[in-house]
Amino acid sequence: MLFVNPPEKEIKFVKNQIIRLCASDYGRRIVSSLTFFQDKCSLQKEIDKIKKVKTLLEDYKHLESIPISFIDDILMKIEKVVFLTEDEAGKIYTTLKAIEFYIKSFLELKIIGNIFDDKIRYNLLFETLELMGRFFTQNGYIKNNATKELKEILDTKESIKEKIHKVIDNIFLHKRKILQDDFFVFRDGRYVLPVKASFKKDFGGIVRDTSQSSDTLFMEPFEITNLNDELIILKKMEDREKNRILKLITEELKNYYRDLLKILEIYGLWDSYIARIKYMEKFKLTFPEISDNDIYLKDAIHPLLFDKNPVPND
Repeated sequence: MLFVNPPEKEIKFVKNQIIRLCASDYGRRIVSSLTFFQDKCSLQKEIDKIKKVKTLLEDYKHLESIPISFIDDILMKIEKVVFLTEDEAGKIYTTLKAIEFYIKSFLELKIIGNIFDDKIRYNLLFETLELMGRFFTQNGYIKNNATKELKEILDTKESIKEKIHKVIDNIFLHKRKILQDDFFVFRDGRYVLPVKASFKKDFGGIVRDTSQSSDTLFMEPFEITNLNDELIILKKMEDREKNRILKLITEELKNYYRDLLKILEIYGLWDSYIARIKYMEKFKLTFPEISDNDIYLKDAIHPLLFDKNPVPND
């Protein structure tokens, strides 16, 4: 609407109502930043867009928005770091994967340029997902077979773990009486067993830690010391290979992460349109008709009274 002196209290109330109906952080941000239009032409264009979205939703109900959290802070880090962490890169991948369906649908329905900006390089979303999909699972973790080198490292680790488990199972079988419990734990990445302190000499191993009461010693059996050493080395190799993958992805994203931010804003705009439509439907509101004539309010209700069963204006 057009106001010389916009009623701040009513604006805040309506915005908060619509924000609650948004599914995503991006939609909530769009609604929070909404301002009044300074001319009738701009207002009419916005009304026309929301009408088109409403019509689309009637035919394509699967385009209802879904919850999406902000990843702006992660994307903005790209310029400042050598590589993102696995969690950060994984969150980018899963978030972009979640909105892929919507952007594809917008392109197929030809509403890019009609409702949304057609100058944004939407293809970069698909290129990013293709790149990251080679290395990440659907849940946002680096695949075990992301590279040949990583697969070999992880396969070797599993082989060594199997050997360690066989040794530990044998200890459980023959030395159960000197153990506090029949399970293993880790200390500094090494397999250790909880041994009763009084049986330290009978166990045959290296003390890696003790309990607070000193009744339990966490000991590494001599039989697996070399195997534990190998695991430590392999873990460092695994980390280096994963960092190499993350560096590759980060370097690629540096070229166009700002485009991805714009695409996320497009999804937020879609979410905000849906929230505004839900707000209209909730209170049985209609679209205003813009003209150069006097303002005529039929069945009008003050926005602060929507949930108080008010009597509409005649």
